Amino acid sequence: MLEHALYRTNSFGFPLEYANPHNPVEWNRRFNTDSLPRALAEIQQRRTSPNGVFSIKVHYSHIKQ
Repeated sequence: MLEHALYRTNSFGFPLEYANPHNPVEWNRRFNTDSLPRALAEIQQRRTSPNGVFSIKVHYSHIKQ
């Protein structure tokens, strides 16, 4: 809910779980990319707010150890 509230301000990008390990296959399919970094670049272009802020929601479990 917080990420949707931030999005509605039009000042904080759209902070969703783009790096969630379950999502890269879908992002690559949607953007016709072959890696998470390339998909994230596409997401950043589309989900940056007019003031230049891109945000992402990351949980500790999303970060490779």
